[in-house]
Amino acid sequence: MLDQIPSQLALPIFVFGFGFLIFIHELGHFLVAKWAGVHCTQFAIGFGQALVSYRKGMGFRVGSTEPSYYERIEAHLHSKGQEPSKSVRVKEKDGTYREVKEYASNQVAEAAADLQLGETEYRLNWVPLGGYVKMVGQEDLDPTATSDDPRAFNQQPFWPRAAIISAGVTMNAIFAVLFFICAFMAGVEFPPAIIGNVIPNSAAATTAAESHPDEVGLRTGDRVTKVNGKAPNDFTDLQIAAALAGPGETVDLEIERPGIDDRMAQQLHFVLMPVSNEKMDGIRGIGVTPANDIQLVNTQTAQHNPPIADEYKKYGLSPNMILSKVNGHPVTAYWQYKHYVDTSKGQPIEMVFDPAPATDGEPSVGAPVTVSATPPTTEMMGGVNKVPLNFLGLVPTVRADAVLEDGPAARGGMVDGDVIVQVEGTRFPSYEQLVDVIRANDGMPLSVIVKRGEEEKTLKITPREKLIGVALERTMNISGVLDKSPFAGLNLAQNSTLKAINGTAVDNFRDARVAIEADTDGVFDATFHVPVGDGSDETDAVTLDDSHRAALANLGWAEPLPGSLFRQLQQPVKADNVLHATKIGLEKTRDFIAQTYLTLAGLFQRTIPVKALRGPVGITHVGTQVTERGLPWLMYFLGLISINLAVINFLPLPIVDGGLFLLLCIEKLRGRPVSVQVQQAITLAGIVLLGTLFLVITFYDIQRLAG
Repeated sequence: MLDQIPSQLALPIFVFGFGFLIFIHELGHFLVAKWAGVHCTQFAIGFGQALVSYRKGMGFRVGSTEPSYYERIEAHLHSKGQEPSKSVRVKEKDGTYREVKEYASNQVAEAAADLQLGETEYRLNWVPLGGYVKMVGQEDLDPTATSDDPRAFNQQPFWPRAAIISAGVTMNAIFAVLFFICAFMAGVEFPPAIIGNVIPNSAAATTAAESHPDEVGLRTGDRVTKVNGKAPNDFTDLQIAAALAGPGETVDLEIERPGIDDRMAQQLHFVLMPVSNEKMDGIRGIGVTPANDIQLVNTQTAQHNPPIADEYKKYGLSPNMILSKVNGHPVTAYWQYKHYVDTSKGQPIEMVFDPAPATDGEPSVGAPVTVSATPPTTEMMGGVNKVPLNFLGLVPTVRADAVLEDGPAARGGMVDGDVIVQVEGTRFPSYEQLVDVIRANDGMPLSVIVKRGEEEKTLKITPREKLIGVALERTMNISGVLDKSPFAGLNLAQNSTLKAINGTAVDNFRDARVAIEADTDGVFDATFHVPVGDGSDETDAVTLDDSHRAALANLGWAEPLPGSLFRQLQQPVKADNVLHATKIGLEKTRDFIAQTYLTLAGLFQRTIPVKALRGPVGITHVGTQVTERGLPWLMYFLGLISINLAVINFLPLPIVDGGLFLLLCIEKLRGRPVSVQVQQAITLAGIVLLGTLFLVITFYDIQRLAG
C-alpha cells in the first residue's frame, strides 16, 4: 500500500476516483431501470458528444454507435418489408423542417433481437462533468419527453419509478460506507482533539472557564474531552461544531488541562461563542488551531517551502528530527515546549533535537543538534506580524516590511522600510486604522504619505480585494495611547518614540517588555523622544497596577522556531476488524449526512457563507492534495464526496433526483402529473439556480487558487 502518492500522479488518480463516484451513481439508476424493464438507450459518463462507445453486437467504436445501429435496424426492417409507423418533423440548423420516418419501438426491439444488438449504448463523453442514463420517456431537462412505449419510464407505476430515481443516492450512500471501511481498515490519521495555537483576542483566548473565573482562555495542550456533551473523535469535530453553530448559539467544551512542574492537572468547562473568520472564508470558529507534533516536517514539505529550508539551514537542522529537550527539561509533547517558552521571561531558549528515528530497519543517522534562540513577544490582538498591535495601551505606527512585487503598493511606489505617515488624512495611522481605510476604499485610489529616510513622499495606491500587497511591521513610534494605559497620564504627542526603559535602550517592544518585567515593584522609568517643542527626550515614571501586570503576563511569548517547522500532530484511527471498520463507516456516514444538512441550513441562516463551499475546481484541488497523503486518505475523501453527492442529489431542488422524486410524489397524491407548463417553469428555474450557484462557487474556487 502506498503511504504517499507522487504529486504528478495525484491529480489523475483523484479525477479517476471522482469519475468513479459519478459512475456508481448513474449505475444505480441504470441497474434498477433495467430491473424494472425500462428501455434504456444510453448509459453515459460525461456530457456532450461521445468520445468512445460500446454496444453489444457492435463492440467498441470511436464516437457513437447510434448512427450505425439505426442504419442496421432500418435496413433489417426494410428487408422484411416493414414500413415506418409514423413521421415526425425535425428542425434543421437553418430553421427549415424535414420529415423523418420512425419505426415503432416494438419494431426496433424485434429487429435488435434478430440482429443480436444491444439496446443500450455505453459511452464516455468529451466533457467529464457528471453523467446520465437516457431512458425512453424521461429527460431531466425536457418534461415533454414522454413516450407511449409500454417500456418507457413514464409508463411505469409509481414504485418502480421511485426506486429508479432514488437508486443513485442509495448507491452513493452504500459506497460511502465501503470507502470508509477501506480507509479505516488501513488506518487514517487525524489531528487529535488537542488545542494547538490560541488566536489572541478570540473567544478561545478571552472566555473564562465556568466556575473558574481566574482561568481565562484555552491553552496549548488542552485536551477536549467533550464537544456539546459528546466525546470528539478528532479535532475536526470541534471545528464542525463551531462552524455549524447557529446565530447566538454557543459551543460547550469539557477540557482536560495537563499539569507540568508545579501546575496541577485540571478539568475545566468552557462555553464559547463562535464568530466568523474572514481568513477561513467567513466560516465561524472559536479561535484555535490543531496541535503540532515535536517532530520536524519531512524532506518533501521542506523542499516545497523555501522559508522552512532556510530555517533548517540557519539552525543546522534536518527533516524529521525530534525535539527532545528544552532548557534541560525532557519534552514529549509540543505543549510542554510551549510551556517552557512561556515561562522563559523572554530569555534565550536552548533546544536539543535528536536525529530522525530509524525507519524500515535502517538505524538513526546523525548526532543531536542544540539550538539557542530568543522567543519574540506575541500579540495581544490577531495578525501575524512582529510586535503587538498595542503594548500596554501604546498603539504603534506601522512601516512596510515586505512589499509584494507587482502588488498595489509596489505599483504605487512603496518600498521596504517606508513608514506610513498619513493615509487619506489620518496622520500616523495605527495598524487597525490602516486596515479599516484599505477595506473601506477597495478599488479606489488612496493618498498615502510615507517617510523614506528623512524625506516624505506622497503615493497613490489602489487596494485590490481589500489588500495592498505589503507585510506591515509596527514601529516604536506611537500613533496613540489607550485611555486605560499606564502611559495615559504622560500626555504623549503623536509620533513620540519609546527610547528606553529604566535607562536601558530598547529597539523593539520585545526588549521593552523584558526590561519592564525585570522591574519587580511595577514602577519604571520610560524615556520617549517627543517630536514637539525642542524635540528633546523626556523621562517619566510609569506605574503598573494589577490589571496592567495581568495584561503583560497574558501577552505571552511566541515559540522561537516557527510552528511551520513542526509537523501537525496526528493520531491514527484504525479498525480492529471488518465489523469495527463497518461500525466506524456507518457512524461517519451518519455524521456527514447530518453535517451536510446542517451546512445547508447554515447557508440559509447566513452563518456559513457561499464562498466556503467547494465546486468541481475546489474539490479537485483539495482532492489532489489529499490523494498525495496516500490511498487511505483518498478512500476517506471519496467517502465524504460520495455522501455529499447523495445528500445534494436528493434535495427537493429542480432537475436533481430529489426534485424529480418530489414531483413523482405530487403525481401520486394528485392522481395525475403536474402540468407540462409547470414542469418546464420548474426546470428553467432549476437550471438558472444551479447554474448561478455553480458559477459563483467556481469563481471563489479560482480566487482561492489564485492566492
